[in-house]
Amino acid sequence: MLSPARASAREALLTVGTLRPEEVCGLRWRDVDLAASTITIRTARTLVDGKPVEKAPKTVAGERVLPLDCTLVARLRGQRQNSGDLRLGMFCGELFPR
Repeated sequence: MLSPARASAREALLTVGTLRPEEVCGLRWRDVDLAASTITIRTARTLVDGKPVEKAPKTVAGERVLPLDCTLVARLRGQRQNSGDLRLGMFCGELFPR
């Protein structure tokens, strides 16, 4: 289960543009530019036979850069600060580990 802060950031990301849940799950800190207030969609993560599988976007248009509002930047900044390092879960650099 995600902490309230992580859940809040994940829910907020789901309201950004046209992000799919599997794209939010695939986000890593390298995809977040807090200074520019953007995220880059590079991968999606889904479950296959109960195991996480990462894959590239389905189309060239699927890899994209999206703007973030100041509230979400603040939430992500706090989440990153509280994480202590980039290893947030079982996959190094995950924003939202299981």
